Amino acid sequence: MSRSRPGRSNSVVRKVINGTHVFKRTSNKNKLAILFAGRKHRPCVYCGKALTLQSASFDHVKPLSAGGYDRAKNGEVTCKQCNNAKGSMSKGEYMAKVKGLQK
Repeated sequence: MSRSRPGRSNSVVRKVINGTHVFKRTSNKNKLAILFAGRKHRPCVYCGKALTLQSASFDHVKPLSAGGYDRAKNGEVTCKQCNNAKGSMSKGEYMAKVKGLQK
């Protein structure tokens, strides 16, 4: 039988703020590994370039600066060039900018 130490929790909850559990931050490499899910290659969602886990960049769909979560479900696989060009824009803002440049 597994027993936890008194006063300690087995979860990764770091603290509770206003009733919301705040978890330890997961590294971007771990989030990318979740998004790759056993695949060797994934395309960049913006330019379509084939990426490996080593060449990929984790992009927040809803930026942290706009209240987005730092979780794999708020992320996509992008190349570093597209991620840097997107900056703190949302996916919709960046796609509109890219489409405007293509005209």
